[in-house]
Amino acid sequence: MELFSSTDTTIQFVAFWCMFASFIAYFIELKKEESGKRIYHAYTCGVVGFASVAYLIMSLGEGYILVNDTPFQYVRYLDWIVTTPLLLLDLAGLAGVSADDQIAIVLFDVMMILAGLAAGASSDPTTSLYLWGLGIVFYIPIVYDLVVVFSESAKKVGDAAASTYKTLMLLTVVLWSFYPVVFLAAQTDYLTQTGEILSFCILDVLSKCGFGFILLFSRESLTQAARGDASSPLLR
Repeated sequence: MELFSSTDTTIQFVAFWCMFASFIAYFIELKKEESGKRIYHAYTCGVVGFASVAYLIMSLGEGYILVNDTPFQYVRYLDWIVTTPLLLLDLAGLAGVSADDQIAIVLFDVMMILAGLAAGASSDPTTSLYLWGLGIVFYIPIVYDLVVVFSESAKKVGDAAASTYKTLMLLTVVLWSFYPVVFLAAQTDYLTQTGEILSFCILDVLSKCGFGFILLFSRESLTQAARGDASSPLLR
């Protein structure tokens, strides 16, 4: 009995090519950029680069464990535990927030992903639900920082940076809010395995490839964010 259908494999292979093509495009842009302004390109290359590796692994039928006779793709969470902090650092740099705010939001993010990983790997539905809820708890301060704290800081960086930040922040908050919904729907059998895989692939491509395209081609925003007085200490 095959654990993954040909449709599952095809969906993930298409996602791999979306990520890998984006990696090539962003890497070319990185090499074009002058020294001292490449940090956002490096972060964003890392996002789609790590994601392309994860999706290639999954499309090859690897990177999973069986939980109650159902495959759980833990590689997806290993991807997220690397790529989501990089996306947040992109946003933090664009908003010009302090180093302590950057560290705090990344820590909450890592705890959120770990809670999700544990929830998916649990064979007990009740335990899984509690861990899912814990992940939501860690997600709340992330949303607060992005919507309130970072938004206020971005206004001080420059009009272009603030505008791009608002677009990327809304994209991130809206898309990230769908992840726990998809997880819960799959856990309660409202989504089939193929539906879960397709949903996560669409969310990943939009929140990574789409995010990177908007950010890296907003040159005036990056110029404003790269100014010494506006840049965060972690991004210098």
